[in-house]
Amino acid sequence: MGAHRIQNLAIVLCIISVWNSPAVAGPPAICVKAVSSDNGNFLVISQTQFEPGDPKKPRTARQVTLEIFPKETLIQKGGVPAPATYWTD
Repeated sequence: MGAHRIQNLAIVLCIISVWNSPAVAGPPAICVKAVSSDNGNFLVISQTQFEPGDPKKPRTARQVTLEIFPKETLIQKGGVPAPATYWTD
């Protein structure tokens, strides 16, 4: 009788621990191609080359290239900065 109670307690504890674990499912990660820095002074563009393989399975990156462009302030006539953001090459 004591072993039966311990077994039931173990089952209940397992169920509770599974219910309390965080969910893992969710949407796939966003594929970011370009991002600006926190202060907005730089633009980073990423280029990723993947290993060939089944497109339905997760892919392995072969090479990642990051291009960093500094922000450019263009001055309009009259010395007023242009309202748009430009990035130098």
